[in-house]
Amino acid sequence: MEKSNYIELIDVKLTKINKTHFGFSGTCIIKHNNFTRKNLLVSIHADQKYGNGYHPTSLCQLEKMNLCNLFDNDVMLFPALKAHIKPELTVCPIPAGTYKMTNYIPDPNAYPPFVPGYPGRDNWRIAFTFYDGDTIITGIYAFVQFTYKTDIRDILS
Repeated sequence: MEKSNYIELIDVKLTKINKTHFGFSGTCIIKHNNFTRKNLLVSIHADQKYGNGYHPTSLCQLEKMNLCNLFDNDVMLFPALKAHIKPELTVCPIPAGTYKMTNYIPDPNAYPPFVPGYPGRDNWRIAFTFYDGDTIITGIYAFVQFTYKTDIRDILS
């Protein structure tokens, strides 16, 4: 995405935590306080990887949802995210300032068991697009892999 006048992401990258785990770390600068709860929106699209690229799925296609409602009520993404950001995130919209994320790993226990994660169908691209009303603020692509100790196809057969 183009450089944003609203938010700046600095050195957001995967960092090695131990032999088997990586976490997201980096800095986010929110440049002003002009956001309102009503106008702060997010679209989230999850695309599953196939041999010829990523394809949209019906599991997650959220269009311009109120970000503050998700911030306050979500049980999958935000609890773990809030725990890895300093200073602590307590209100939405998030006030202008500099926020540091350290070793963020999504909590795998927070996601439903029906998310396909069997070999060959375990790679996903999740696109987050943030809006102030109809104006795009910024966007982020996250590439994730869902894997399970038990192959879901064994459970279903």
